[in-house]
Amino acid sequence: MSDHKVLIGHIGVDSGQVMIVDPCYLKDWRDNEFTYKTGLRNKKTGKLICCWDKVEGIGTINWATPLPEYDGKCMNDLAEDKQNWEKYEVYPDEGKFDYSGVCGTTCKGMFGEIAGGLAVASRTYMGDGHYPVYAITEGEGGRVKQIIIDFYGNEDLEDEDFDGDDD
Repeated sequence: MSDHKVLIGHIGVDSGQVMIVDPCYLKDWRDNEFTYKTGLRNKKTGKLICCWDKVEGIGTINWATPLPEYDGKCMNDLAEDKQNWEKYEVYPDEGKFDYSGVCGTTCKGMFGEIAGGLAVASRTYMGDGHYPVYAITEGEGGRVKQIIIDFYGNEDLEDEDFDGDDD
């Protein structure tokens, strides 16, 4: 029996990533905001300059904020001094079963398991969008063998005929 491909619908993406999960686990999902830290670490002293921190007299800093402590240089300027400074990123919720955990996983490694295998998550190729989802079934109307989310616009997937293997 040959494989059959069918468009089963589209998935809307507004965070540049998707997650596949058994709906029975959604009761354990924790709704939260994406938290992470990024900035610079001084290689000699270990001192951190964290993007989005609040600094007295300046307010919330970002990579382009002039820092009086460093003669008005911003973090982008300091980052060019690779002998003394290194960039760092910390994703404290990476892999957890929540929004921040998914974001941490896909930001750090493009894709991966969430919560020890309760789900998987992946970035999309084109970012936000409305992507087609196909099922590869064992014959027409048969059991689902594969699900394919086309993040790229692969025209081969849009053809009516699919020459899948019977393995």
